Amino acid sequence: GTFTKNYYLSAYGWVNFHFISTNPQLGDIYSYNLGGGAYEEFYESVDEYRIWDFGGNTNHEISLELKRNGIWSSWQIPFYVFALDTIDLEIKF
Repeated sequence: GTFTKNYYLSAYGWVNFHFISTNPQLGDIYSYNLGGGAYEEFYESVDEYRIWDFGGNTNHEISLELKRNGIWSSWQIPFYVFALDTIDLEIKF
């Protein structure tokens, strides 16, 4: 018999993330999660850049967490990635 499989390709876009702690406290833990294994934690303070690729011309979301004084806070930030382009996104904790 005949077997048909359709493939849909998406042009990539990139996000240059800047993770920065604006008021770091002793014992702070900062983290982000982009899904698909893209997870990282930072301790005490953070001022780091990371570049990740995404399917272009699509909305995406980053999940963020901050642990301060033993209490976890979490939130999400949506962003739009343009195909074949790089955007800068500053994440302030």
